[in-house]
Amino acid sequence: VNDDLFDLLIKYAKKCNTKIIFSGDIAQISPVNNITCEITGDSTSKVFSLKTGFNLTKIYRQLGDSGLVEVLPILREDVIQEFDTTRGSEGSLVCYDNTKDFFMSAVSSFKKAVADKDIMGAKFLSYTNVRVNALNVKMKEALFGLENQYNKGEFITSCENLNFDGNKFWNSMDYVIDKEPKKVNINIPGFVSLPGFKLSLYDSADNISADVLILDKEIDKKYYT
Repeated sequence: VNDDLFDLLIKYAKKCNTKIIFSGDIAQISPVNNITCEITGDSTSKVFSLKTGFNLTKIYRQLGDSGLVEVLPILREDVIQEFDTTRGSEGSLVCYDNTKDFFMSAVSSFKKAVADKDIMGAKFLSYTNVRVNALNVKMKEALFGLENQYNKGEFITSCENLNFDGNKFWNSMDYVIDKEPKKVNINIPGFVSLPGFKLSLYDSADNISADVLILDKEIDKKYYT
């Protein structure tokens, strides 16, 4: 919660005579472009300056036999320059010496996630969106090939909130294409008819499937403004 959002929330909480419960970790990544002290460069959210608060003293996110239990408390306080592989039945940190071995190991995890229609089964995390996109493209090639724009079983992420035929799709939410994509012509009133796809998307959060129309990527680039 950056300073502007915090001030806005507090303003309306007072106006509406209500209370807000903030939850977070002071060691988590600070809000972007949120410098609270020009001298020290501190960017800690104002949330953690509130006098009424409670601190948890036990790690709840990782189970006892997780290989991350010993690593996480250290990372909260300091930087670890080099990691060693640590394994546990409830979670592991596996280090690789080269990108190829890492990627091939990830393929099996993504294959299982696709087979289980589990959007949380495997994720790529990186410092930049460019690197994540590059990894996603290579993973798509490994799992489905690059011949088709969309494939049954593929995960797709919504880039905005929208309502289509009474069905809501949420920004940054992952969905599963659970039927073979169909090529269609999308009629845009007052404009033209453009080629695209009809996708049946499975929402694992609400356990429902809904159809959505998406423009062909090449056409989308041409007409996007």
